[in-house]
Amino acid sequence: MRKFMLLNRKSTWIKIFVIALGIAFIVAAWPAARCAVADCSARDKWCAADCSKECYNTRSIKEIDTPGYVALDWQSGLPFCTNPNWKWTTHPCSAPPDITKCQNTVAVHDQRLPSSPSAGTACELFWASNTFTCCRDADNPQPTKTPGPCTPEYEEPTITLSSVNPPFPLTIGQDPESEGFDVVIAVSGGEKTNSCAGPDNAPLTDISLESVTLSAASITWIEDELSIFYPGAAVLDSYPLAITGDVNINESIGTLIFHVDPLDPGTYVITIEAAQDAVDNDTATEIFGVKVYLLETTFTMPGNEW
Repeated sequence: MRKFMLLNRKSTWIKIFVIALGIAFIVAAWPAARCAVADCSARDKWCAADCSKECYNTRSIKEIDTPGYVALDWQSGLPFCTNPNWKWTTHPCSAPPDITKCQNTVAVHDQRLPSSPSAGTACELFWASNTFTCCRDADNPQPTKTPGPCTPEYEEPTITLSSVNPPFPLTIGQDPESEGFDVVIAVSGGEKTNSCAGPDNAPLTDISLESVTLSAASITWIEDELSIFYPGAAVLDSYPLAITGDVNINESIGTLIFHVDPLDPGTYVITIEAAQDAVDNDTATEIFGVKVYLLETTFTMPGNEW
């Protein structure tokens, strides 16, 4: 009897070992096994032949809603588009003629320079091609995130040159009214990009006037070409200018207003920085150019080079 019990106990351990070995084999072979059953589709196999990844149905693509304006790089003087308004659009992850791929190509709005770009003019909206895939780990159907509270994420603040008044300012020395010019900068907090609870736009915390200076190209033009017409012509002011502005912030919307009394003609380079209450993209910087003119219209002033 004792011998029978020992044999029976030994047989039980052997069965446990065999079952455990079988479970381990199933776990190791599961990705490949998925391909043999219905839950691994052709689109999943496109992502990974062993079915370790899967294809989700839709994806949000960021595209331009309203184009921005032409600005000029303060170092190279080359024009570029800035300050667009963004939006998110949802697109399917597969489309005819080959719906077995976890990939799609869609037309989205982008912006480009106009044929004759100059500072402050609107950029052009056009259709651009965007190809994307929608593969993710099969064992993690949601994007991997660090466990914790859901934190809203935002785009960076949007800074816009709202107005210059008068639109074609003169130097103080040639302006009969000696009024200079006023600048209004409009700022809005970045748009939220995820579904976490929070305001649609990030609250602004600060708007600052970093600098107002005369462009290097304008200084060179005054000292060289202008001095030919007016012997002794020179740069009259010291740069950057010592200017402060009035800041008004109402949650996610704000303005910065300041005044400039220009002594010199040329392009005044204005650098603005805005800050918002966000984990990422908490600050943004934009550079604008405002041209100040002379009454003498026969002069060829420097271009938009900053």
